[in-house]
Amino acid sequence: DCAYDYGWNAAADSYRTAVSAYVSMGLAPAGATSTPSPNVWWLDVEIINSWQPDTTLNVAALQGEVAYLQSVSTAGIGFYSTQYQWNQITGGTSDFSAYPSWVAGANSAEQAVGICSTKGFTGGRVALVQYLAGGFDADFLCQGNSG
Repeated sequence: DCAYDYGWNAAADSYRTAVSAYVSMGLAPAGATSTPSPNVWWLDVEIINSWQPDTTLNVAALQGEVAYLQSVSTAGIGFYSTQYQWNQITGGTSDFSAYPSWVAGANSAEQAVGICSTKGFTGGRVALVQYLAGGFDADFLCQGNSG
């Protein structure tokens, strides 16, 4: 229960931060409690972030995040990770197979294109693939698979 609540509250905090950013840029009125239009949210599931050793707690936290974001009517929710990190953090759960994957770690645009036709680490479709391009990260939008 606490892990779910942690995820819910973490997503709520992030959402409030986004609303505040819109207000500070003059794109939402002072006192706004929602973004001016629904946004797509990508949940970052990387080892560098703080996670529990118990993968069931991590899955519960992610379920809390998803539930909060659904409650504020987002334009979509997806997960950013690699298969390895997803497995380490979530135990390879398929609980989020209804959500798209943004797959990190391709070495080239050609490899990114190939990854688009595979199943994502969530068990669902691949929407984006991140790859190296000239020493920087680039992203390939999979045809017909936007978030």
